[in-house]
Amino acid sequence: MEFKTITPITRLSEIKEQIKVAETPSNPSTSFADMYMGLIDNYKEAKAVSDADAVKLATGNIDDLHTVTINAQKASFALNLTTTVTSKVLNAYNEIMKMNI
Repeated sequence: MEFKTITPITRLSEIKEQIKVAETPSNPSTSFADMYMGLIDNYKEAKAVSDADAVKLATGNIDDLHTVTINAQKASFALNLTTTVTSKVLNAYNEIMKMNI
């Protein structure tokens, strides 16, 4: 029977150095309108890819059905995300308008 030694607990600072944490670039000058337009642009791109794949599938120019399905789901997710953000923003606006000043 072989015994392995237990490694000591490392400090958090050492772990942070070992793990490369993906940092999201935060740009405080980015406005909400820019972010929202980015959501809409992402939806338009995903929808265009999905539509092109559907045409290729209908004409028999594509061999793998899973790519078409994945791209259709990406477009669906992008639309759901955009409509959810829109709904939340409108709800927040309506709540602000109900406040008495």
